[in-house]
Amino acid sequence: MIEVTNKLMDELSSGNITWLVLFLSGGIIWHCIRNFTQIQDFLHARRRQQVDRLIETLKCEHLDEPFKKFLQSQLNREYWYYVTDISTENKYRDLIISLYNSSLGELSFNHFRRANRHLKFADGKVSVILKWHDTFGYYMNFGIAIFFGLAGFLICLSPAVVQPENLMQILPIIALGGFSIVIALFSLSQTAAVYSARVIKKLIDNQSAQS
Repeated sequence: MIEVTNKLMDELSSGNITWLVLFLSGGIIWHCIRNFTQIQDFLHARRRQQVDRLIETLKCEHLDEPFKKFLQSQLNREYWYYVTDISTENKYRDLIISLYNSSLGELSFNHFRRANRHLKFADGKVSVILKWHDTFGYYMNFGIAIFFGLAGFLICLSPAVVQPENLMQILPIIALGGFSIVIALFSLSQTAAVYSARVIKKLIDNQSAQS
C-alpha cells in the first residue's frame, strides 16, 4: 500500500493526471455504492413522515366528514406509494392489483414497479405504452451492456497475457476493466423498465385473447 501511495504521488508530481482521474473515479463510484442504502433509507423515511402526518391529522375531532374521507383517501394513496414505490390514484391502484392477481403468481409485482412509467390507465383498463424511442433505447442499452461487459472482462484478463512488470502497471488495466463492467451493469439496468413493460403487455394481450 505504501508503494502504491508513493507511486501515485510521483505520478502526480510529474504531471501525469491519469492516476488522479482513476483515483477520483474509483472514489466517486465507491462513495455512491456505499451511500446508496442511506439514500434509499432517507427517501423511505420522507414517505413515512407523510403517512404519519396524515394519520395524526385524522385523529383530530374537529374535522368534518367530507374532509375526513379526503384524508383517508390520501392516506390509502400514500400507504400504497410507501409500500410499492408506485404513485397512482386509488382506482388505478385497484386495476394494478387486479391485473397482478390475474397472473396467478406467475408475474412478480416488481414488474409493475419497474414498468410504472409505461403503464396507461384509461376507460377502466390498464394498457402498456411503448414508443419507438423506448424500444430503441432498450436495444441500444442491451448492446452497450454486451459490448462493455465483454470488453471489461477481456481487459481484466489482459494482464495474464501481457504480463506487466509490476503492480503499478496492472492497476490501471484492472481499473479500466472494472469501469467498463460498471458501465455494462448500468446499461443493463436501464433495460429493466422496458423489459417489465413487455412482460405486462404480454399478460394483457393473453387475457384479451382469452376473453
